[in-house]
Amino acid sequence: MKPLIIYQKLTEDKIETFIQMRINQLLEEGATGDIDLAPALRDYFVKNKNFMQCSLCGKDV
Repeated sequence: MKPLIIYQKLTEDKIETFIQMRINQLLEEGATGDIDLAPALRDYFVKNKNFMQCSLCGKDV
């Protein structure tokens, strides 16, 4: 059976979780982690929260 992919709108209450997911992804991809990206990501996601997110992989669609 194929995994079920569910898309959902990013809501205000999930922004912090999404920020942490994005930072973890960047660290896994080789980012050094010496810069606090959370404020910039928070600002971006609050301004652009109307995009959709794949709940299976966390990617924007």
